[in-house]
Amino acid sequence: MKCAALLGRFGVGKITTLNKLAADLAQRAKGDAGAPLPFLVSLGDGLAREAQVGRKRGVHPVQRLARAHRLA
Repeated sequence: MKCAALLGRFGVGKITTLNKLAADLAQRAKGDAGAPLPFLVSLGDGLAREAQVGRKRGVHPVQRLARAHRLA
């Protein structure tokens, strides 16, 4: 899985599910140096507003972060 989006209504466990997935992937990476290392970006930390501006410019802030850290 290269990219995923988890959608759902308030209170259905989206963050809990993502935290569990990240923990499982991190545990797997401990035993396999070639395994991807997960990271979570919370759009509630002001990134959502920046995303609206970024879309108007044609570059989503998550894409900009990925490029800056050579993840994409």
